[in-house]
Amino acid sequence: TVEPFILKAQKCLCGVFILVRTSNPGSGAFQNLVCDGRPLYRHVAEKVVEWNKTFGNVGAVVGATHPKELAELRAAMPGVWFLVPGYGAQGAALSDALAAFVRGPRGLEGGMINSSRAILFGSGPQLSSVKEWREGLVARLDAARRELSAAVTDNAQT
Repeated sequence: TVEPFILKAQKCLCGVFILVRTSNPGSGAFQNLVCDGRPLYRHVAEKVVEWNKTFGNVGAVVGATHPKELAELRAAMPGVWFLVPGYGAQGAALSDALAAFVRGPRGLEGGMINSSRAILFGSGPQLSSVKEWREGLVARLDAARRELSAAVTDNAQT
């Protein structure tokens, strides 16, 4: 069921990300179901590793709101790119999200942190104008960029 999407993505030099352990509060309803003695998300992770070895363009969505599982999955999926939601509005700290990365020759590699809702909408009161929203958006984006840049710089030096 997934391979046609992987093959289509290959044709346009693209990749696909498979939901493995997502950050939403209800994710455990299915992802934590135990199958053959392990949670379902671990079985999905194994397939992602297999598909990535075969096709080279398959990544995993692994939420930062489950930092223990994020670190566990990073160890089990060393060559797989991670798309990491949960940082920001969903409550994960940057330190949680950094577990998705591996140390490479240029510092931290192997992941992309996503923070859409916190940057787009923030947590403040209703805004009175588009101009106010835009100014808040720029401020939140700049704050996230500074925090992420500092973390990457700190980790590249250690």
